[in-house]
Amino acid sequence: MNYARSDVAAHDFWNHEHLRAVMDQLGIARAALVGVSMGGGTAIDFTLRYPERVTALVVVAPGLGGYPYSDDTALTEARAAIGRADEAGDRDLVVELTVRLWVDGPDRSPEQVNPDVRRGMTEMLNLSWEKGDPGSEEKDLDPSAMSRLVEIKTPTLVIYGSGDVRALVGASQYVAEHVAGAEVTVMEGLAHVPNMESPREFNRLVLDFLAKHTRRLRRLGRR
Repeated sequence: MNYARSDVAAHDFWNHEHLRAVMDQLGIARAALVGVSMGGGTAIDFTLRYPERVTALVVVAPGLGGYPYSDDTALTEARAAIGRADEAGDRDLVVELTVRLWVDGPDRSPEQVNPDVRRGMTEMLNLSWEKGDPGSEEKDLDPSAMSRLVEIKTPTLVIYGSGDVRALVGASQYVAEHVAGAEVTVMEGLAHVPNMESPREFNRLVLDFLAKHTRRLRRLGRR
């Protein structure tokens, strides 16, 4: 799947290799990575593949390679409903069901969510629909990221909303439990996009974490 104005991929791909290419093109040797959802999974994969290039890692309800998301019956059913709407060509229903799944979450009605956040996600999904899907897929690491989390030694912060889809809460907790020294913050009452719902609080959490570890790295002489 592509998002907003990004071009679709013509062939199967690794998102973490796209990230490497962007960093190489910009001349960025090392960076702190912040990723939400699929972006969180990409950041984890990149850290496993290129640990020397990551100074800190922040993942938000990450899409963790190898994690058994299919065990979440509600998520599986919601995705099936979206798939049926897609096959029927019902763009409006696809978008609304997707917003309900990821923005509203399982515990809230649309009326309980900031309409500007729902509107922003709706716009992004409509742009995605217009791009189409050429059938390419993201490839997973082998062995999976889930099985290799103990390899991550980078300072890590895990953030997730308490009202997110159950499988994403589980994946977030799994990362926090299996990355040594990982810190975890739960944003109460929010779902899968806490960065959109509460940007000031989200930015404060991320910037405080990065500032703390930047000072630590400087003390160690790793500039």
